Amino acid sequence: MLFVADLARYLRFSIAACTLLVALLPRLAVAQDAENAWDFDPYRVLVWIVDPNRKEVAAGLETPLRNYLDYDFSAVWRVDIQDAPAVARVAAIRDLQSLDYDQLTSADPVLAVRKDHPDAPRIRSPEDVGEKIKRVFATPDFVEGILPRGAAITIRPSRDIWERLMVEGFTAADLDPGDWGRPIKAVLQNLQDTDDVDVDVLREMLAPVTADEELQSENPTEFKRRQAAMETLLETLRQASYSDNSQLHGVKPRLFTEGFETQDQVFASWAKEATEALLLPRGLAVQLETPDKKIFPLEIDGLMGEVFGNYDKIFVVRIDSSAVPLEVSVMEIDCLMRLQGPIVTQSVLSQDRLVDSIGAGITRAFAPTVRVEDAATNTVTGRVRAAGLIIDPRSPAAIQKDDFLQPAIRKNDRSGNPIILEALDWAYLHVSEVDGPKLKMKLHAGRMGGLQGSKNRRTHRLAFRIRPYYPNTVIRLHAQKEPDEPLQGYELYEKELNGSAFTFVGRTDWDGRFVLEKSDQPMRLLYVKNGGAVLAKLPCVPGQDPLATADIRGDDMRLQAEAYIRGVQNAIIDLVALRKLLAARIRMRLEKGKIEEARELLEALREQPTYEILSTDMRKKRTAMQSDVNQQVAMINQLFDQTRTMLVKHINEQIIRELEADVANVEAGNPYVPRGEEGEEEEEATTSQPAAPAENRPAAAPADA
Repeated sequence: MLFVADLARYLRFSIAACTLLVALLPRLAVAQDAENAWDFDPYRVLVWIVDPNRKEVAAGLETPLRNYLDYDFSAVWRVDIQDAPAVARVAAIRDLQSLDYDQLTSADPVLAVRKDHPDAPRIRSPEDVGEKIKRVFATPDFVEGILPRGAAITIRPSRDIWERLMVEGFTAADLDPGDWGRPIKAVLQNLQDTDDVDVDVLREMLAPVTADEELQSENPTEFKRRQAAMETLLETLRQASYSDNSQLHGVKPRLFTEGFETQDQVFASWAKEATEALLLPRGLAVQLETPDKKIFPLEIDGLMGEVFGNYDKIFVVRIDSSAVPLEVSVMEIDCLMRLQGPIVTQSVLSQDRLVDSIGAGITRAFAPTVRVEDAATNTVTGRVRAAGLIIDPRSPAAIQKDDFLQPAIRKNDRSGNPIILEALDWAYLHVSEVDGPKLKMKLHAGRMGGLQGSKNRRTHRLAFRIRPYYPNTVIRLHAQKEPDEPLQGYELYEKELNGSAFTFVGRTDWDGRFVLEKSDQPMRLLYVKNGGAVLAKLPCVPGQDPLATADIRGDDMRLQAEAYIRGVQNAIIDLVALRKLLAARIRMRLEKGKIEEARELLEALREQPTYEILSTDMRKKRTAMQSDVNQQVAMINQLFDQTRTMLVKHINEQIIRELEADVANVEAGNPYVPRGEEGEEEEEATTSQPAAPAENRPAAAPADA
């Protein structure tokens, strides 16, 4: 019986384990496919070429430039080479460094909806704007320019639209959609997964609805009506899949242009209570503040925002053919993170070398991408993009041991728009191990918490190999949230990456600046000190950025408190010595019977600062020394508490009361009798030195957080 019971438990456990494994297999397969897709997914690269003296140059350079890039990137890149569009061309000619996502997409039309609108929580797409908003303000010229661009493209309906059409079709056939969940779900999945609507396939999926033999025998008329309704639904789905966007997602009937001749008038209407939504360029929409807004892009032809969705990297190449020698400048923009790389400049001695110089500039400007997978601790793991396609380990797309990467993070809202989009300041990843596409890295960060967080589809954590092409980096320190308050005279120390030794590097100047030069190590681990206290940890790669700014909680208030307390403590020492000197002279006069001189000295003793005077002054100073930094508040409080204890111990009125009694006793005709040793209430302060301020104590080596 015992054997049978054990066998039964074993079988139950095996069945449960197999059931769990079967349930997890699809998820494991999806996860494995995602890893393989990243490892074998080539970069989608767009090269824009700009020449201020010629508008069309890409056609003549495309073939030789593609051949040059194929030498290093044939398997890793899928490249398109084009002349830059007008907005990118103008910006690149004016200032290549300022060319970014916001500038490129500033002219793209968007819908801005007030967040205080009653239906704002339910408005999640442009289609919702067309359904729930009564009027959308815009200028006539802007609308006139947008409508043809909407008619020029074919849009795919969203899942919400497909669901609405399915519900309407079943309702028209007097069918409850809830009773036909399985065929409806199959149709919706097919519509989402394919670009073209195959009516025959959808008809087979709806066979359970149309092939009801019982209904056909009992009510042929109703059977035919249901079949006709399903055919009408299929035709509706087919037509919806090939529609253009001439109606701007249903927003066109809501557009209201009367009284709006300029974009400034549209912008100014945002503050009015009657305003529900606006149609205006993105560059203006992002400036709307009160009330807050929800922004929805339109699907029309010629959007710059679409470029960032279709590519991973954009390289902007500017050719200055008027310079002698010719000069080529290249800048990379990562599309997902919308980050600009440094500008790489190449000199071209002859026209024959132009393609080679462009190709070399693009190669140098390229930053391979690493997906951060686990960042729970200082040891971070990641995976290299397209690592499975890299054959040569020396490829520019490969990551090597001891490389340094700059991490970045993007968090999207439900609409896919970024709510957090930044390269982490003062943070770098040091590659310690390379195992095929997998990397193990150590995180050096000025402040913790940037990469940590739960994994989800709306959060992207990437890292890019550093490109320190500038000659040095200027570090500027200013008070937190106060850029106009530079931190002057703050000390910078460098710590060894694999050791504990600290080396003094220098001090900030009058503007809080310090020029950090390159060294043997690509990354330098800096610590900021002031008055002996460590204020910040700043990992920095000299040459990665021309200017790096750090807003630091200044330590000036603590230093002011230390200077004041040091003065008070010295004053207490001097006062104790003076009081003892006067007391000794008074007793000497009393022994000799010189009562008048003793009384004069006693009056001088009374005129010295008392405990009440010093304590009141300290209380006023402490009230004036305020700080928002809890650590500084604790240190300042400790300084004042120590000094107050010292004051209570050494400055009291007991010695004055004793001397007054002695003088009165001698004046009454009694001989002076010296008292015994002084009480413990007033010890020698000069032999009991006060605690040294923080800046005079040896500073402990800062922890490598």
